[in-house]
Amino acid sequence: MRYRLLPMAALAAIWASPAFADDVHEVKCKGDRNACIAAAQRTCGGDFHVLYSESHAGGLLADTIPGPVTWYSMSYECPNSRGGAPEFPFRGNTYAVPPVQDIETMTRQRVSVGAMQRFCQGEASARFGRMPHEILTLPVERDGGGYVVFGQYPPEGSRVKTFECHFDSDGAFRRVARN
Repeated sequence: MRYRLLPMAALAAIWASPAFADDVHEVKCKGDRNACIAAAQRTCGGDFHVLYSESHAGGLLADTIPGPVTWYSMSYECPNSRGGAPEFPFRGNTYAVPPVQDIETMTRQRVSVGAMQRFCQGEASARFGRMPHEILTLPVERDGGGYVVFGQYPPEGSRVKTFECHFDSDGAFRRVARN
C-alpha cells in the first residue's frame, strides 16, 4: 500500500463536485474518527479506498499546536476496489495535561466580597509576574463554604494560563491556584 502525504481540507470538508474513481479527497475531523469515515462514505456513495490516515493532538478549535483534542485526517479515493479500513496511527505531537500548582500565601488578609475580584487580580499579578492589566478576573462565585474568583492571563489569545483565587467564608484570602 502506497501512502501519499496530502494537505488536509477544512474540518470534515468534502469536495462539492461529484466523486470520480481517480479523484483524491481529504477529510479532517476532531475527536471522532467515525466522522471522517462517514464523510468519505457520503462523498463516495459507500465504498472508498484509504490512501493515508493519521491522528494527532490539537486544540479545540484548530490542530496547529498540541492540545487535549485528538484530530483525525484521511485522504481517500472512490470507489474502494482494494478494501481496507483506515488505521489512524498516532504520528503527531502528544499533549500532557499540566500539573495543578497550588501557591499558598502567608497573608490571611480579610477582603470584602465586593473587593475580591480586584484583590485576586493583584495577587495573581504579583505571583505570576504580570502587570494587572494583563490579567482578567471573573466575578466572585460562592464555592462551598467560601468564595472563588477565576482568572487568566493574558486576557485573550490561544496560550492563556488559568488560575483561581480562593477565599474562606470570612473573606480571608487563602491561595492562588494555577491550573
